[in-house]
Amino acid sequence: LWGNYTWPLGEMGTLDFFTTVGYTDEFYFNAPFQRDLDRAPQFTRWDARVSWRSANEQWELSAFVNNITNELGVRALEVESEEFNFQRKVTTTDPRVYGMSLLFRLRP
Repeated sequence: LWGNYTWPLGEMGTLDFFTTVGYTDEFYFNAPFQRDLDRAPQFTRWDARVSWRSANEQWELSAFVNNITNELGVRALEVESEEFNFQRKVTTTDPRVYGMSLLFRLRP
């Protein structure tokens, strides 16, 4: 699910607001077997961005936050062999990240 709103500022440019939300239900990595060891819990990810663009579109300033709620989800599960005692390794989604960017276009 996502939404975008552009607010025209006349000679001052435009202000864009963008947000997206994604939901992943719980699932099992080794279907059809539904063992707790193979279960990935549900999680929600919410990102947002705000950008200002000059009227001539030469300048753009943006600020963003990815994973606003800082909720981690499981995106990969690796099971080692008997030699490594069937160790399980999990890869999670990225934690909260935020930042800014400034863009100047030589040719608008």
